[in-house]
Amino acid sequence: MSRLRGWWKSEAGGAVRAGLATALCMSAGLVLVAQIAAEAGAYFPAVYVVAAALSALGTLALGRRGAAVALGPDLMTAGWLFALLVISHGLTLGQLYALSATVAFLVCIAAFTGVASRIVRAIPLCIRQALPLALGAMMVLWGLERGRLLLASPVHLVMLGDFADPLAYFSLLGIVGMLGLAALQAMQPKPPPLGEGNREAVERVAQVRDSRFYRKDRESHQTSPSPPRMRSAPPPEGEALGKCVGLGLLVTAALSFIEGFWIIPPAPFYAPEGLDRSIGLFLLAGEGDAKALATMIATLPWLFLVMILNFWGTWQALGTSNAIGANGTPGMQRRDATAEPSLPPKRPLCLAAAMNLLAALCGMTPMTAAPESAMAGEAGRARPQAYAVGAAAGLLFLMCAAPLAKELASFPAMLVPCVVVAGLFLMARTTLDWTRFDLAERTAAIVLVVLVPLTYDMAFGLSLATVAYVLWKVLSNRTEDITRTMRILAAFVVLIVFFDAWLF
Repeated sequence: MSRLRGWWKSEAGGAVRAGLATALCMSAGLVLVAQIAAEAGAYFPAVYVVAAALSALGTLALGRRGAAVALGPDLMTAGWLFALLVISHGLTLGQLYALSATVAFLVCIAAFTGVASRIVRAIPLCIRQALPLALGAMMVLWGLERGRLLLASPVHLVMLGDFADPLAYFSLLGIVGMLGLAALQAMQPKPPPLGEGNREAVERVAQVRDSRFYRKDRESHQTSPSPPRMRSAPPPEGEALGKCVGLGLLVTAALSFIEGFWIIPPAPFYAPEGLDRSIGLFLLAGEGDAKALATMIATLPWLFLVMILNFWGTWQALGTSNAIGANGTPGMQRRDATAEPSLPPKRPLCLAAAMNLLAALCGMTPMTAAPESAMAGEAGRARPQAYAVGAAAGLLFLMCAAPLAKELASFPAMLVPCVVVAGLFLMARTTLDWTRFDLAERTAAIVLVVLVPLTYDMAFGLSLATVAYVLWKVLSNRTEDITRTMRILAAFVVLIVFFDAWLF
């Protein structure tokens, strides 16, 4: 038991705890994507089971490649596909999944041939450095809205929620508690590094106990000193994030449970069911008319761009590009704050495309890097395999606990603080330097930081930020800063927006 307790407090145990916390925060997304699909005619248990199982499988695969990133359903893309294509324009579920499978296959080819790398290389450096700030702001705003701390206003954009609402009260209590725990954890003094202290301790013991053994040990240290083994304190970010999220989550869940705002269902677990009603629906894509086919063809280019930019944008914002080598092998595990953002390796993007293809075959909308992966912290990035195991274990547990997950999603007072605090930590890690950019580059970064939180769409924010960058460079007569690929990407986005607006 003592060995297990020691492992749980070690760095690997911290990574597993971060993975479990990430899976718990992803439970709301799993329930929401299944509910959105059910409104379009899909079978809720089947979509929920497929989403949880594929998220666990994709997270394990990314962890094996050395990335502390969880794969999860793309809520914004799912809502857009089901609401616009299925409910509004009458596409069948089979046609939707066939479209997703086709686009995922094209993304995989683009990743292998280098087309995807050219697309993301066209994103300016100012936009790439603003991605952590934009994703963190999106997580904070999403958490505040889910916790009813921010409400839609008939006059203004948003307004403060009613703190007489139990959900708003417990959400605010959890956020304040977690931030307080993080501040206390960061203020703790670091233990001195071990190395020279070992030699000084040996000499002090030799002076007290003048024995032959300690004299030899002291002489061995003086004659043939070996390189000291340095053991420094864990990084304050990872340690503060892991402990404050764990303690705050338990306290908020216990208080809200005692007050009776959420309960444990009488049957919290059930065996996965309904897979026969979701797997293979793409085979029914032939049932449709010419209008449905035209809608699918018109949606294909934008969905292709969405799959690439959503995954890359979240991947880049989480600081994972420097955690894996160019060939997909584990490399530097900690992001250098002074290093420029790099491109994602081919294998993770191909892996995400393959998981999207498998998801479409099993009756699921596209998946992407989960923003909740920001909870990995330094512990998860140092031990990505352990983080992936913890996240996958939590997701597999949730796969068999759909009633419990729905209960947690109905009163997310324990999930909202985790998402908000993780978003704040992610915003604090941004390396955006406003002084090194001109007006056009600052404008593009501001467009990204504003649009991503307001639309909850990473691809849309990246696309319009690139268009704004190109437009400002042209207006300021600095066209030499615009590459050919950047021009093509901006023109492609403008054409898609106008064409889809005319068609839909």
